[in-house]
Amino acid sequence: MNQCMFLGNIGGDIETGQTAKGLTFANWSMAVKDDNREDKPTWFNCVAYGPVADVVVKYCNKGNKLLVRNAQFRERTWENQDGTKGRKSEFLVNKVALMDNRNNQSSADPEDTIPCEADSKPRISM
Repeated sequence: MNQCMFLGNIGGDIETGQTAKGLTFANWSMAVKDDNREDKPTWFNCVAYGPVADVVVKYCNKGNKLLVRNAQFRERTWENQDGTKGRKSEFLVNKVALMDNRNNQSSADPEDTIPCEADSKPRISM
């Protein structure tokens, strides 16, 4: 089973874009404190697609505390145009929970409230 959960702070600006099929994606780094190492955090690369990416892009900024509730570790490889190979280890994030409201938005619109969590799987109600 490849399932991870961790709590940390967003470490920089969130990169966003769309896939060739029009799906939103978000890339960001997270600093996670390790109880055994008080001097330095452990850094993780994260990527999300669809509804989770939409929430992260809209409501999160550098420094926000974020709980990644469901993610899979993966390693991507590719070949650059110059023939060199690239490699990146990252977590594919499927579910997040926003832990604070330091997003520098001053919206008083009740329709624009911050959700407590986002999930990449659609919910079906009957």
